Amino acid sequence: MDTHPELEMPGSPLLSEMIREEILDGEFTEPLSDDTEGKEEEEVGEDGGEVNMLKRPTSPCPSEDEPASKKRSNEVDKLWKNVHDNPNDFQAWTLLLQHIDQVSDLESGREAYDGFFERYPYCYGYWKKYADLERRKGTKETTCKVFNRGLEAIRLSVDLWLHYMEYITSQFPDNEAFVRQEFERAVDTCGLEFKSDKLWEAYIAWESTGKRWKNVTLLYERILATPTSKYMQHWQKFQEHVKKHLPSEIVGVDEFLSLRREVLAELNRSDIETPDEAPPGVEAAPGDEQVGTNVVSSKLVLPLQYDILRIKVE
Repeated sequence: MDTHPELEMPGSPLLSEMIREEILDGEFTEPLSDDTEGKEEEEVGEDGGEVNMLKRPTSPCPSEDEPASKKRSNEVDKLWKNVHDNPNDFQAWTLLLQHIDQVSDLESGREAYDGFFERYPYCYGYWKKYADLERRKGTKETTCKVFNRGLEAIRLSVDLWLHYMEYITSQFPDNEAFVRQEFERAVDTCGLEFKSDKLWEAYIAWESTGKRWKNVTLLYERILATPTSKYMQHWQKFQEHVKKHLPSEIVGVDEFLSLRREVLAELNRSDIETPDEAPPGVEAAPGDEQVGTNVVSSKLVLPLQYDILRIKVE
């Protein structure tokens, strides 16, 4: 860069002109007074002497990664230009969204995804990516809003419902009522779809994690009444569920007592060494006063399990 001896002279016309140009170019961040031209500010140097420096606002030095930031900004501008030039170019949109995901910029991402979904609202994968961006950078509220916008657009997307329920179960582990409400909303919306098996399985797995075996039984009863692609697998798992637990653990009290009376009527009571009991805390039904209070006779378990399986598939 050429040096200008004239700059050393206070009041130099060249210096005044350069200051004026810098002001016009935005170099100064604060307005200067009319008598700024040519003025110098006295500062103390390291050796204690006075040094002359042109007065201007101080600013932090550019960081080393500033050029990269500018490069990213320029790249986004370039990708946006491609989209604006041809809004119907799907590939241009996907390149923009791919870049947005890489830089993980929430505001730019919202603008890009909102523009994309105005034209392509049925792309499940991009609703998932949008929700994931909100999950990383936004709040639970904004994440749920994105999910629900997507679910409103493609109500029968089992995959999107699954991704939403994975989010709900992970973020609200202690709110059992809310999680169940959202599972019910999911199966009510698309649980009749032929390939909705994974959604039902997720619901059953969640209830099983909480050891709510009666709820698991009710869910199997519902899915076995629905023609799905994995119907036989559900039937096999239901049999395993029934055989794994005592009858009193997997059906309601009223149903259990009714089934027990039916089984007792079919068996010779004299062959039963240890009578079965009502569930803990439940009074014996009329005619069952002699029934114990703690366990179900081993001779009754299998007939009861058989009747449960029989009734649930009728």
